Amino acid sequence: MKSLSIVYGFVILLGTFAGLRASEAQVRTTMDTVQTAADTLLSMVLSGKPENNYFPEFAKEKLKWIENQYGAGQLQIAVVGEPGANLNSTGLMAAGIVGGKQTIIIPRVRFDEWLTDSGRRSAPFTRQQKNDFMLGLVHEAVHLQNPGAGNPNNLNDFVREELRAWREVTLNGVRPLRNLKEPMSRRFIEVDDAFAVCGESYRQCKLLGDLLFSAFPAAHAEWERAIVRLVPPLR
Repeated sequence: MKSLSIVYGFVILLGTFAGLRASEAQVRTTMDTVQTAADTLLSMVLSGKPENNYFPEFAKEKLKWIENQYGAGQLQIAVVGEPGANLNSTGLMAAGIVGGKQTIIIPRVRFDEWLTDSGRRSAPFTRQQKNDFMLGLVHEAVHLQNPGAGNPNNLNDFVREELRAWREVTLNGVRPLRNLKEPMSRRFIEVDDAFAVCGESYRQCKLLGDLLFSAFPAAHAEWERAIVRLVPPLR
């Protein structure tokens, strides 16, 4: 099977650079750094190396699906300039259909910030960076595999699908890694704790809704409206 690589450039559907003050040379340097980092991390998590045997089976299945879809020419992974308005500010990745092909989208600016905040902008990357990148890919695979995901531009569909994906990845990916005491982003830990507290009432749980949607005001407002629709009136 051909080796996985990341598409370099811009996805027109999601916009282009806007308001950049850095010089073109500085932008190119940053893009090259991000591209190299993304390619390296991708090879680390999709390589099938023995050192990745600790990945939960759920995660391994999703990563294998990504490989298979890529090998069949049905999926691409793209570093893009501007993520667009429907990606919240904390999103490391996004997913959708671009040019008729399933696409996992890595916003350049956000990814560069994550590299800096998480410790290293170039190899060797930390164990936590590898785990976080892997969980991000798995999360987007969960979206792409769902034929009933709806329209991501519809806030009701977006909120419903994000809750579903976060729950699936948290219970089957994050929690097993936490049981192994694997390092990961505090955000994954906080969301896992919220699911544990909220239990089966997670769809109406303020703690979880605030964690997932507070950085995306329109989605947060839609989530609050959804709570009103889901909770039966007092009699």
